[in-house]
Amino acid sequence: MSGGILRSAGKVAVGTLMSRLTGFVRTIVLAAVLGNTLVNDAYNNANVLPNLVFELLLGGVLTSVIVPLLVRAQRDAAERGGDPNAYAQRLFTIAVIGLTGASIIGMVLAPLLVTVQGLGPSARNHNMAALMAVMLLPQMVFYGIGALAGAVLNTRDSYSAPAWAPVANNVLVIIVGLGLLTMTAGGKPTLTTFSTGQLVFLCIGTTLGIVVQALILIPAWRKVGFRWKWRFDWRGVGLGELRRLAAWVVGYVLVGQVGFIVASNVANYAAKQYGNGSFGLYSQWTYAALLFQLPYGILGVSLLTAIMPKMSHAAAAEDWAAVKGYLSDGTRLTGIALIPISAAFWLLAVPLTLLFFGAGNFTAEGARYTGLTLAAASIGLLPYALTLLQLRVFFAAKDSRTPTLVMVGVVAVRVVLSLACLGLSPRYIVIGLAVVNSVAFIVGAIIGDVVLRHRFGNLGTKHTLRQLVRMGIASVVAVAVTVPVYLWLTTTLTGTSAWNLAGLTGIPLVGASKGVLIVVLGVSSLVGLVVYLIESYAMRVPEVQRVFSVVRRRLPF
Repeated sequence: MSGGILRSAGKVAVGTLMSRLTGFVRTIVLAAVLGNTLVNDAYNNANVLPNLVFELLLGGVLTSVIVPLLVRAQRDAAERGGDPNAYAQRLFTIAVIGLTGASIIGMVLAPLLVTVQGLGPSARNHNMAALMAVMLLPQMVFYGIGALAGAVLNTRDSYSAPAWAPVANNVLVIIVGLGLLTMTAGGKPTLTTFSTGQLVFLCIGTTLGIVVQALILIPAWRKVGFRWKWRFDWRGVGLGELRRLAAWVVGYVLVGQVGFIVASNVANYAAKQYGNGSFGLYSQWTYAALLFQLPYGILGVSLLTAIMPKMSHAAAAEDWAAVKGYLSDGTRLTGIALIPISAAFWLLAVPLTLLFFGAGNFTAEGARYTGLTLAAASIGLLPYALTLLQLRVFFAAKDSRTPTLVMVGVVAVRVVLSLACLGLSPRYIVIGLAVVNSVAFIVGAIIGDVVLRHRFGNLGTKHTLRQLVRMGIASVVAVAVTVPVYLWLTTTLTGTSAWNLAGLTGIPLVGASKGVLIVVLGVSSLVGLVVYLIESYAMRVPEVQRVFSVVRRRLPF
C-alpha cells in the first residue's frame, strides 16, 4: 500500500518542492528588500488576512470535505449516466459568488481586520497595514478558484498542475521584489520613506501572483474533461450534505483562527514592546513559521494530497481496514522524513536563517533570532503533521464534527499558553510562542490517536510508535555526533570559541561570511544524515532497510 502512496506522492513532490523552494526565494527577496522593519510587519500582517478569511469561509471546506464529496458525486454520476462535472460546477459558482462578496466586505472592514491582528489604531504602522489589506484581500477569490480546481484535478488522479501552479506566483512576486529593490535604491524602507507608489506596486504584484496561480490551472482541468459553467440549480442535488459538513468545518477553521489571532496579537505586542517595534519581531516570527512549514509543505502535503483521494475511496466503500492502513503508512512515511529534519532544525536553524535572511535590509541579529524561534518550534513538526493526517481520516469518512472538537482541545492549549507568554521578557515572547505551538500539537496528536482508536478500533499504534521511536533514537544519535562537529567547525572557521551556550545559539556565526555558513551547514548536515541512515538501518527501520537493499542491488560490485 505504501508503494502506491509513494508513487502518487511522487507526482506531487517535485512540483511541490519547486513551489516551496521558489516560495522560499520569494520570501528571502522580500525580506532583503523590506528588512526587519515596521513596513515588513505591516505587509506580513496584511498579507495573512486573505488566507485567514479564505480559510474561514471556504479553505477548510475545500481541503477537508470537498474531496470525499467530489469522489461520491463522480461515482453517482457514472452510475446514473449524469454529468460528472455538474457537482463541481455548482461548487465553483457558489465559491466565486461567495468569495467575491466576502472580498468586498473585507476591503471595507480592512482597518478592523488589521486591528484584530493586533495592529490597532495606536500602532504606528496601522494605516499602512490597512491600505495594504485593501489591495491584498481580493486574493481570496482566486485562492478559492485554485483550491477547488486542485481538488477536482486530484480526484481525477491529476496531481502535477496544482503542485506546480504556485511556482508561477512565486516567480512573479520575485520579479516584483527585485523591481521594488530598484525603486527603493536598496535603502531600508521606513514608514515615511516607503512611498504610496512602492506600496501599490508591492501589493498589486502580490495579488496578481495569486491570480496567475489560479488561472494557470485552466489547461489542466480542461485536459481531464472539466469545463467551467455557471450553474444555479442548487436544490436537490446533494448540496445539503455539503452544507451540513461545511458548518462543522467552518467551526473547525474558526477555532484554529482564534488560536492564530491570539498568537498574532501576542507577537505584535512583543514587537511593540521590544525596541518600539524597530526590531521586526512579528516578521521574524512569520519567517520562522514559514521555514517550519517548508518541510511539511514539501513532504507532508505531498503525502496528504496522495492519500486523501485513496482514503476517501476506501471510506466510501466502507473499507475501514484500508483506511487504517493508509493512516499507518502515512504516519511512518511522515515520521521517517520529518523526525531527522526536526533534529536538524534544532541544531542548525541559526546558520540556516543567517545564510538566507542575513542579507540586505534584514539584520544578522534579526536572522539569528529567527533561527532561535525556528529551533524552538522544531519539536512540533512531526506532531503537527500527524495531527493533520489523523483528522483527514474523519474527513474521509465525512465526519467534520470530530475534527472540530479535537481542534478545540488543541487551540485551548495554544491560547492559554500563548497568553502565558506575555509574562516573558518581550525579547523572548515569540520564541515562547514557537514552543507553545509545538506543545499544542503534541496534545492534538495524542487526542487524535485516542479518538481514532475509539471510533475505528485497533490502529496498530504500538507497532507504528515503535517505528517512530527508532527513528527518534537514530536522530538523537545523529545530533549527538553532529554537535561536536558543528562546534568545531564554528570555532575553526570563525576564530571564536563556540564550545559554550553562545556557540550553540549561533552568536559566533553572526558576522560569518556566506561561505563559512555554507560549509558549516553542508558538513554538519552531511554528517548528521549519514549517521541517521546508518543508525536507522541498524535499528531495522523498514523503509531505510529497503533503500539500502535497492542501493546494494544496483552496485556493480
